[in-house]
Amino acid sequence: MKGAFGMNARRKVARGFTLLEILLVIAIIGMLAGAAVVALIPAREGAKIDTTRDVLIPQVMDALERYNLNMGHYPTDEEGGLDALLKEPSTTDDEGSEKKWRGPYVKKSPRDAWGEPLKYELVTDEQTNREVPHVSSNGPDKQEGTDDDIKSWSEDEGSGT
Repeated sequence: MKGAFGMNARRKVARGFTLLEILLVIAIIGMLAGAAVVALIPAREGAKIDTTRDVLIPQVMDALERYNLNMGHYPTDEEGGLDALLKEPSTTDDEGSEKKWRGPYVKKSPRDAWGEPLKYELVTDEQTNREVPHVSSNGPDKQEGTDDDIKSWSEDEGSGT
C-alpha cells in the first residue's frame, strides 16, 4: 500500500516509558534528594548555633541591661530570673519597684534554637566586684558543660566565682 506521498506507509508505534525507566528516574531523584538533605543538615545546625549566639543571647543581654537601667539591678532568682523580663514585680521595695519597671523587656520566655530555656545567673566579677549577668545555652546536645555550649561571656572572663 502506497501512502499519499508515494512511499510505503509505515505504522508509527507510540512508545512510552517502560516501568524500568520510570523506576530508574525515581531512584536517581531519590539519591539526589538524599544527598541534598545530608548536605543541608550541618548547615541548618550551624544556622541554629549562629542564631542563638549572634541574635538571641545578645537580645536577652540587651533586655537585661534595660531592666538594670530601670530597676537599678539585674533580675534575681527571687524575682524569677529571666521571667522578670516578662512580668512586672509583684512585690515592692522601699524604692517602689513597680513604678520603675518599664517592661515587658522581651516578648516571650527566651528559648534557644533547640527549644530549651536559656540559663541565667548573676556572678560577681572579681575585678570590679560587681554582679554581671551570664546567659547561656546548652547548645545542640542539650548537655550542660560540653564543648558546644553557647555563652554570653568569653572563657577568658571565667565564671566569676
